[in-house]
Amino acid sequence: MKFQRVLAELRELLAQLVREVEMSVSSGHTDITHISEALYLQLLNALYGWHLKDMNAEQPNFPAIDLADDNAGIAIQVTAKSTLAKIKDTINTFIAQDLHLRYSRLIILVITRRQDSYSQGAIDAVTQSRMDFDVTENIIDYRTLAAQASRVTPPRVQLALSYLRTYLLGREPDLADEDFDPPTAPQEMLTTNLVPFRFPQTVYLADLAVEVGARRPDRKAVRQWLSSLEITAPSGYEVRERQLLTFCDLSCPSPFDRAIDPGTVTPITPPEYYEIDLDHENTFRSLLRLQLQQDLFRNDVRWNHEDQVFYFCPQLVGQDVRKERWQGEKSAVRTVFERKMNRDDPTKVLSTRHLAFSIRFFLLSQQWYAGLVPDWFFSHGDDFVRSQFADEQLSRRKRLEKEHSVHNAFRFIAWWLANHREDDLLASDDQRKRLIEFGNEIRVIGGRPLDEEAWGPLSAKTVREQDRPTLF
Repeated sequence: MKFQRVLAELRELLAQLVREVEMSVSSGHTDITHISEALYLQLLNALYGWHLKDMNAEQPNFPAIDLADDNAGIAIQVTAKSTLAKIKDTINTFIAQDLHLRYSRLIILVITRRQDSYSQGAIDAVTQSRMDFDVTENIIDYRTLAAQASRVTPPRVQLALSYLRTYLLGREPDLADEDFDPPTAPQEMLTTNLVPFRFPQTVYLADLAVEVGARRPDRKAVRQWLSSLEITAPSGYEVRERQLLTFCDLSCPSPFDRAIDPGTVTPITPPEYYEIDLDHENTFRSLLRLQLQQDLFRNDVRWNHEDQVFYFCPQLVGQDVRKERWQGEKSAVRTVFERKMNRDDPTKVLSTRHLAFSIRFFLLSQQWYAGLVPDWFFSHGDDFVRSQFADEQLSRRKRLEKEHSVHNAFRFIAWWLANHREDDLLASDDQRKRLIEFGNEIRVIGGRPLDEEAWGPLSAKTVREQDRPTLF
């Protein structure tokens, strides 16, 4: 049926839109959320029959929500962040502004991918019965829109599809690429924030042991089971549909032996797994991040789940500064960890700063790439717990950064990932080797050159004079 083909194209373009948003976010272009709001306003109106309006057009930086239908009592936040902390923060602001008295339903639309699960108890602790918010119904993403499309009339689906086509093509659908004049200025070489990487060409699947997966077959259940047996499991594994997935060779003795059914161990190639469907591809992405977490931990680089970043830590107990030598255009040294003491009381720590980076994995034309975004992490204590002032410190730090400093930080991180190895000379070659190995940064031929100085961020002084916030 033709309508089935229309639905298939809609689902494909929705997934493409997600990939483009993820690529933009990984490149640090967070304004993609604001750009996408107009498109999602049209999509939601077409698929749900609402009459949403842009709240930010009525009042700049409207609190908590971006779109709303006053008659239907619907309020929507459009966000690229899918974390529980983001959801809780939105609900807190929504209630603080008394918007729960104006709108009967708050929907959070994640324009990347929503998490597989959220804690309803954590949300209830925020709402305190002042409003209804069901984590399974009120947090939606592109898959929710695709499912809704199968329940509405063909004209409404066709309308939503026309919006997607126009947005993704960047022009009206009836115009062709040759209708646009090519640039006449010389092209410039652009450095992307993408680096290729390699991983083992065999991945292992095995059914969970009956006693492990009886109640809750997930990663936490495996970790708790092995911990009860006093077995420390490495981070590099994922669990899906009562099966454990890992790069670790399960056909040989491994830490997972007591958690799996050994008769079900199956070695396959990674494409055999991640090409099944998008959900399996996302599970494989999760495995890549968990394996990288395991690899980098040996190099004193830790993972912070709340901020979704890797951050450098000291290599020695009590170390106040960690520096790494690297090779760019010339040999240089970069400080990746620094603990500053209070000048008035040298026994007290003033701040603890870590160079950090987020990472997203992209499958483009059958090749995997990692999108790296430099960041900072601020902590306190010997366990490097996230500082309660981290948001303020991060905001202050980023106000001071210029484009070239962010670029240099990216170049260092890309170089370090590609070249750094385990420093322990007593470690075996297998122990030093990372299962995920990175290549060099990707460069492409771009469009006409831009004057970097002309479009750089305004200085803090200029912003104050114009009485408006700086955008990053």
